Amino acid sequence: MKTFTVHEPAEPASDPLKRADQLVFIKEGVAWLALFFPVIWLLVQRMWLVLVLFILAAIGISAAVTSIGADQQIAAWATIALGVLLAFQANDLRRWKLDRKGYRMVAAVAGNSRDDCERRFFADWADQMELGDTFLPELEEVPGGWENDLDTGADEPVDTESSDDKSEAGDKGSKAGNRSK
Repeated sequence: MKTFTVHEPAEPASDPLKRADQLVFIKEGVAWLALFFPVIWLLVQRMWLVLVLFILAAIGISAAVTSIGADQQIAAWATIALGVLLAFQANDLRRWKLDRKGYRMVAAVAGNSRDDCERRFFADWADQMELGDTFLPELEEVPGGWENDLDTGADEPVDTESSDDKSEAGDKGSKAGNRSK
């Protein structure tokens, strides 16, 4: 299950479609790209202040380890620890950045995926905006439907009759699988 927080600017657009485009969804949890590529992630997110602080912290760690005469491997592990710390706090730092820009958190939504969370949020949001179903796009019906994926067969009758009993039941029209709806 994934959880996202939804953030909206202090002065949202009056048009519902433009307002929906202004919303920002931020995932709760670890930012994996920030773990493996912290500098690139910070650049993409345009988090300049955090980037400068991260670089200064990495340089400071290296300088501190060098000044005490410790092995450079300790500096490498400390820098990795700094990257792990950044990855665990990255999405919170994004929320902090949005807060500084005047955004406010309007909701927290949970679902199986980001798309599921967005669908759930916008369904409730459309009702609150009194847009009804006119705002939400029509979902295409998939051949076979998603309902088939959820079918566990729990509704199906259990065939407990022996093959001899089936022939007798078949004569009466109550054979399993021949039920009428």
